[in-house]
Formats: sequence, structure tokens, C-alpha cells
Amino acid sequence: MSTLPLAACHCCGLIQRSGEFPADVVCARCETPLADRSAVHDNQLSAALAATALILYGPAITLPFLRIERLGQAFEDSLIGGIRALFAEGHWFVGVVVLVFSVLLPLVKLAAILVLSLRHDWLHMRHRGITYRVVEQLGRWGMLDVLLVAVLVAFVKLGSLVSFGAGPGLATFAIFVLVSLLAGVLFNPHALWDPRQWLAMDEGSAASGPIGPAGRVEPPAPAATPDASPPPSAPLPAPRRREARGVWRRLTIWAIPVLALAAVTFLAARSWANRGRVIEIAFLEGHGLRPGDELKHLGIAVGSVESVELAPGGAEIRVQVRLAPAGSQLARRGSRFWIVRPQVDLTGISGLETLIGAKHLAVAPGPPDEPEESRFLGRESPPLIDAETPGGLRIVLQSSQAVGLRPGLPVWYRSLRVGSVASVTLAADGSAVESAVVIRPEFRQLVRARARFWNSSGLRIDGSLTSVRVHVAPAEAWLRGGIEFAVPDDPGPEVTSGHRFRLAERAEPEWLNWSPALTASDLSLGRDLPPLERAVVLWDASTLFRTRTGERSGLVLPLESGFLAPRAFVDPPHETARLTLADQTIPLAGDVRTPFNEQLAIVAAAPTRAARIRSPDRPEDGFLVVGEATPVFIAAARMSEEAGLWSIDRSLPVADPLPGAAFVAASDHAVIAMLIADGESWRLAPLRRTSSDR
Repeated sequence: MSTLPLAACHCCGLIQRSGEFPADVVCARCETPLADRSAVHDNQLSAALAATALILYGPAITLPFLRIERLGQAFEDSLIGGIRALFAEGHWFVGVVVLVFSVLLPLVKLAAILVLSLRHDWLHMRHRGITYRVVEQLGRWGMLDVLLVAVLVAFVKLGSLVSFGAGPGLATFAIFVLVSLLAGVLFNPHALWDPRQWLAMDEGSAASGPIGPAGRVEPPAPAATPDASPPPSAPLPAPRRREARGVWRRLTIWAIPVLALAAVTFLAARSWANRGRVIEIAFLEGHGLRPGDELKHLGIAVGSVESVELAPGGAEIRVQVRLAPAGSQLARRGSRFWIVRPQVDLTGISGLETLIGAKHLAVAPGPPDEPEESRFLGRESPPLIDAETPGGLRIVLQSSQAVGLRPGLPVWYRSLRVGSVASVTLAADGSAVESAVVIRPEFRQLVRARARFWNSSGLRIDGSLTSVRVHVAPAEAWLRGGIEFAVPDDPGPEVTSGHRFRLAERAEPEWLNWSPALTASDLSLGRDLPPLERAVVLWDASTLFRTRTGERSGLVLPLESGFLAPRAFVDPPHETARLTLADQTIPLAGDVRTPFNEQLAIVAAAPTRAARIRSPDRPEDGFLVVGEATPVFIAAARMSEEAGLWSIDRSLPVADPLPGAAFVAASDHAVIAMLIADGESWRLAPLRRTSSDR
């Protein structure tokens, strides 16, 4: 049996002379490669794309896929992590569907395309056909493109209800879907059956006799084999030789998976470097903490909860927290961790964002020179602010009973809170109750050797036949109680930390009439505080896979023409920068900033109130006001003027206030300077206009 020297193009159907084809020919009409090309050469691009998709497969399903924020709750997970979550929550059917049709079947299809595209001798010809039919069927059931479209629909439809953030896994997954689709489209099934292999089989058959089924009778050969060449009147076209592409084509094709491997290696190294270390925190109660909740410091996320488990024996809750690289140094010896939850009293509201949103952890770092640790015992309540302030006065109050005494109880002087109770314990021999009290550093000069302390109640009535006296404590004392003290006209010297006082059950009448002349000029500010407003400068910074929002916090002072702030704070780091206040957002691009002097600027706006300012000639006694915290008194002797700025003595108890804190003169309570950051030091910029800025 002979073969006619004709060939039909499988694309356009044109019949043309075959003969002995060169290794690289195309159809004379449509330039489609004819079937006599090498299968290895035909499907090299498809094989390279399949290998690229397999390389991208790992990071596409393991890198963070989406970050979803809803009602304050943030979730960030990979595709494979989402499937695990479906199984953990009992959604077995949905989890199996996503796992099989979006993870396993695409992997099998790509592996089959890679095997079919590389070599013929890896599979028998019959097995090649079966494998190709399996690939065709898997292509109908794989849901990579469906899953990607579902994610895009969620971005569009739920954008107003849920905040979505694309992680590096989503971008990698999108590239993986595109490359896998191209690998399937460019796969040439005609290259699976190389005609040269059939020619070799025909030659072997001619040498050993015809091969056929048993009992088959070959028909007699015709008297003459017809000439396969077309008649001269209608000559058939001859295929033309395609220009050789050379070895550079192969190198270019296989450079695609090499580049993909380099990109995946970079992503893996970057992801591993950003993992941070894991710490364990033990709590007596979980308070609704869940995996995915954040660990925050100064309002910024520095880690996330990986697991919440019950300790063996059920005595405590163990929380595994993965720290961000920037937050790794916060977990050191002496650091305190607690769960932030809603707490309301008359001094303020804390943790309100967790009422309808997710709980989160907070940390108060230990001393900076302490070594890092990995196991901590969590607190049930936040650490006391007074106890955390350096330079405070620590004294001990002894009483016979602990009625109304507990940590956090406020200490009052003339209805002004000056400290709090740090701890309440029994004496070493159990004969008395000892309350450790911390007085804020700016009020420590009020505590003198002859001071008297008593346990105040919310309401006390003293009566006699001729009069009735009603004593009403501050409103907070009604709910939380408190300790008050008074100083006689002959106060005595200032005490040092460790001094002991007796805590009386009630105040004697003469104590309430004492009015000593103490050096307490920091108390003269009263309620005449400047109307500072907390502000945040936000801007959008684009990276390779997502858009990150940068921010910096500070304080601004409302004036009649706008908000006064340090130039370094309101200078826009990006064209998208905006100043966000409690009730308005002001874009910083354009001419909204007017120079006040070399260090300060005014952002144009229409505040509802304006502060009273004054231009000082020299440093004055005053108070550093840092928002809602108690003002810190700073004497003029503690400041030095250099290059038009007032440097603050670093030994003062100023715990890194926000830029823009106001300095109020003690003489007339006018704002005369504003705090600015100058490298690692803090300085005051006087409100003096320069001649060029007027």
C-alpha cells in the first residue's frame, strides 16, 4: 500500500504536493504549519507557558489573596487558606467544589499539557490520545476564570458595603489564569502524531511483510499505481519554505518560565522576610478574640492573631500572634499586652470601635534596652497611664480596710485629678491594707510631708440640730470612688517616692478649709485650654501589587483663617495627600497652605472656633498642651533659644507628644509656640511671623 504524495492543509483545506517535506514548511495559502514539523518544536511555546503556569501555581494559592474589612473586622487570607476556612466552618460541599475545580483540575490539566508538549517517547501513541481527550474534558470543568470573575464582581458590587484590598496572591492568580489559558489555546494537537513516526513504521512493515489482523486478506495490487501528481493543465501549488527562526526563538520561549521562576523566588523571599516572629500570650479570658484580629500599637497594626486555643487543663487562653517586621522589637521583656474592649466611664470612652467591630490586642512596650521574648502573660485591663508616665511620685497609703479601693482609682486635689491607685495589697504581716499611689510628675510638688489623705465617697451628709452639710464628690467619684488629699498652710517639705501616709475614712472639717500657697503654677491653667484638634495626613502610595495608604498623625490649632500646623506635618508627601480632621477632609495639593513662618503654615479652612495666639519675644513659663492629656508645666529656665527655636530640657516628663502640640503662656493663657519635630529632639517654634511671610 503506497501513500499519495499529496497533503491537505488542516486549516484551509488546500491540497498541495507533499513529497519529502523539509522540516519547517507552511501552507502556500494560509501559512499554517503543516503536520511534518517536529512535535517538540511545534508545542514549545505551549510547554513553556504550561511550565510558567505551574511555577506561578504555588504562590497564587498560598500568598495573601484578599483583605476584607467589614464593620471594623479585617480578614486576610490566601486561596488555600480560604478553602481551609470553609472546611473548618462546616461548608464541606462548597470547600470540595472549590478545591477540586479551582485547584486540583487546573493543576492536572497543566501537567498533562506539559507532558504532551515536550516529548513523544514519554507516552505511547494510544496513551497520548487518551491524555489529550482528558485535557479537553478538564478544560470544560476547570473554574479558574470563573473564580477570577467572581472576585472582580465582588469588588464592583460590594465595594460600598465591604472594603476590599488586593493582596499579592490575587495579582499572581490573575497572571496564572491568563498564562494557563494561553497554554491551552496555543497547544497544537496535530503535533501529537508526528508523520515521520508513521513513515518509519511503514518502512519496517515493507521489510517484514504486511502486518494486519489475523485472517485479513490484502486486496490485490492494482495493475498500475496512478500518478498522484495533478494533471499539467491544473498544476497544484507547492508549499514554500518558511524562514528559519534559529535557536534564539527557543531561548526566547523558555526565558518565560525562567523569568517566572525568578519572580516567584523574589516573592517567596519577600514573603518570608515579612513573616516576622511568633509570640505567645496567655490570658484568663478570650473576650471574643479570634484569628485574624490585629495587634496594635499607637493605633497602627503591628501584628495579627494566628490562633486562639484553650491551654491544657483549661486554666487559660493561649494566643499565638504573628508580629510584623516593624513590630518585632515591641515584644521585649517588660512589655504588656491586653485585649481592647469597650470601657465607658465619666473620664472618657475607650475601645468604642470594638463595640460593633472586631476586638484587637494592644501592647505597651517594655524598656528599650531589654531583650526580646516570645512568651508573655496578658493583662485583663490596660496599664494605668499615671503609672506609665516617667518621673511620677510613688507613695503608699495605709488603711484598715480596702473598701472602695482598687487599681485605677483616681486621686483628687481640689477636684483636679492628679494621680491614681496602682495596686492594693495587704501589708507583709496582714495588719493593714497598703495602696500604692502614683502622682503625676507635674503635680508631685503638691504632696508635702503634712498632707492628709482620705477615702472620698460619692455623697456624704453631716447634720446637727442647727445645720446640715452635704458633701458631693466629683461626678466620677460617684461611679468609681476616689481618694482626696489636702495640704495645710504649713505644708512641710516635698516628699520622695516611698513615703507613707495614713488614709483616713473621711476628711476632717478643717482639712477642707486649708488653702496653702504652693508652688503649683501648673494648676493655674484650669479649663482655659486651646481648642487643639487631632489630625491625620493620609496619602496613597502605589506598589507593585497594591496601593498602600500612608499616614502620619499630629495636632492642628484652629485660627480664623484656617488651621495652624508644623510645615513638616502638612507638606504633602504625595499629590494625593489630604488632611483629615474629625468633621472634614482638606486636600493638601494646590495653594491651600500659607506660610506662617519658616517652621509653621496655615491650611486654608473655616474653623468653627479660633484660638487666641500671641507673638512672644522670649521663652516664657507655660504649659505644653498635647490634646486631652493633662498639660505639662515647663518653666522658662528649662528652655534655651537656638536659631529662633526653643529647645526643651529632655529630662522633663514629656513622653513624645504629637507634632503640633500647643505651648500656652502661664501669664495670659495665649498660645505662643507650637511643638515641631527636629530630628530626634523636640523644639518649640514661637508664633512669630518673619518679614518674608507677612
